[in-house]
Amino acid sequence: MISVQNLQQRLNGNNLRFMLKKIRITVLVCCLTVLSVQAQEYVSYKVLPGDSIEVISRKLGVSTFNLLKLNPDIEAGLTEGQLIIVPNKDFKPVNDIEDGDYVEGGFLYHKVLPKENYFQFKKQYGVSKRDLRKYNLSLRSEGIKAGTVLKIPVDKDFKLPSFYQKEETKPYLVLPQQTKYMIAKKFGISVEELDALNPTLAHEVLKANTIIKVPNKKSIPVQDENYIFYQVVKDDNFFRITQRFHTTKEQLIALNPELENGVKLGMVIKINKIGANPEDHFVPLSLEGKKIKLAMVLPFMANASIDFSNQRTANYVTDFYLGAMMALDSLRKQGLTIDLKILDSENNREKVLALYENRNFDDVDAIIGPMYYNNVRLLAPRIKIPLVSPVSDKDHKVFATRSTVQATTKKETLAKKMLAYIKAHYEGQELTVVIDDNPAHQFEFNNVINELKSIDSLSKINVLKPEEGFIKSDLFKKNITEKKENWVVVLTKKASVCAEVVQHLGVMPEEIDITLFTLHYDKNFIGADNNFLARLHFHFPMVNFVDYESASVQQFVRRYTEKNFAEPSDFSFRGFDVTYDTVLRLVSASIFKNPFENGVSERIATRFNYVNTEGNGVENDGVYIVKYDGLNLKIAD
Repeated sequence: MISVQNLQQRLNGNNLRFMLKKIRITVLVCCLTVLSVQAQEYVSYKVLPGDSIEVISRKLGVSTFNLLKLNPDIEAGLTEGQLIIVPNKDFKPVNDIEDGDYVEGGFLYHKVLPKENYFQFKKQYGVSKRDLRKYNLSLRSEGIKAGTVLKIPVDKDFKLPSFYQKEETKPYLVLPQQTKYMIAKKFGISVEELDALNPTLAHEVLKANTIIKVPNKKSIPVQDENYIFYQVVKDDNFFRITQRFHTTKEQLIALNPELENGVKLGMVIKINKIGANPEDHFVPLSLEGKKIKLAMVLPFMANASIDFSNQRTANYVTDFYLGAMMALDSLRKQGLTIDLKILDSENNREKVLALYENRNFDDVDAIIGPMYYNNVRLLAPRIKIPLVSPVSDKDHKVFATRSTVQATTKKETLAKKMLAYIKAHYEGQELTVVIDDNPAHQFEFNNVINELKSIDSLSKINVLKPEEGFIKSDLFKKNITEKKENWVVVLTKKASVCAEVVQHLGVMPEEIDITLFTLHYDKNFIGADNNFLARLHFHFPMVNFVDYESASVQQFVRRYTEKNFAEPSDFSFRGFDVTYDTVLRLVSASIFKNPFENGVSERIATRFNYVNTEGNGVENDGVYIVKYDGLNLKIAD
């Protein structure tokens, strides 16, 4: 039985516990409020009567320069009730490796980047492998992995490189009725990238008058009648910008003097909307009122019975034709009148000759086709107008005339461009070349190896070839080093050797930095494990590259599918690109004697750069150097 006195004591104890609990909750709320305020580097400030930039500057202890930097639009003056961004005087920054490397207590806290290894840390920070393992226990059980944070001992006067100290973001005050899409577009990024800068936005509605992070770039100005404004993105250079907007480097610098110091990420540059002057590029200023007569010679086999063994070829022809029709439809919508003849070569010598003898080409400005090499060889010497060979990559010089246009880059040119890329980007990597033991290939291999030896900074080349029909893994272990980057160039076209190279290199430890190159991309690599190719940052040359992340590709796929009830193949893209590019060049024939020799162009999936072949017409030497970026393919050059 509980006495009154005991009951009173219990009640008093419960009251005390309740009061303590209430106090703890109050303190916790206060702490959270303080932490919330302290976590915000910037806050909004409402302009009061009598406020000016100078008054606010003195009141908040911030310089007028920083105030204007945060709010560039207030230079013209302030209005009562206006919200502006100001620094939060209660903000206490906490080091965060996500914001970049930082130094604290005699250590550099560094987030490992892809390809970094012990050799690079030794070279850059003077720290040994032993010391790294001493201060980073994880390294004792596993190798260096991208994304992990390492503690690196540094001198007390150590300073971070300037690029770490660069502010990559800046605060932005959300205006009424602004959406995430509008803000992302204003700073040249996607909505997903905006969410990544502001993780809470991914799950919240954007509210007016809140402060978010945006890229530390100028916002893109409103387009005007005569110019467009373009924000430089990653991997942009003068070449890519001039080709994309049909202008020249000189014109860009004339409009943007700051480009004298080079193209820099995030710059907003002004570009003539009408493109370059006619003497610089073949692209006409307008297609309105222009007219062209075109013949297209393709092997439709309209009069032949269906041969299911050749069904793949029939699909190629159909896809090329449908892509070409998409190009002509697009050009007609731009005001061009096109008189088109569709002719069936039937892939037959007599039929091709009959098309010529029946004077089918007397009244046309150019011919696209035939598709097959032998038919092009038969027709080209008889034709005086431009004859565009659309798909054959065999050398046309043996029969080509001044009017022959080879639109598909030759295999030999692909190899030369890849070799030139390797030479241009070599910076002291360990270089290994893989060949085969076929005597017929040795002359070609020796020529390539001698080309590589001409690199000034190259000290040696490791040459690997099969022993008893295959390459042993020990050969790679012997020639691949952990001390610096390794470049491996596969020259052989032998399927078994290619497979062994990818397999042996693909399973090597991640901390060993390896990049794999080939001069010839074929079925030997198409069947390889993509995870291995990604691990090896595989580089190879291509005639056509379809980037399905590109807006132009996505638009083409959507329109093609809507019209033809099937997705486009590589031949569909080829048909569009060759036809569109050919017609535009022909329309500019009044400007140039031979429009195929003037100007570089990039269409949806093809790069065109026609070069003269010393009286034997012109050939396209446009090439894409493509690389694995993770499991995605990207243009390297």
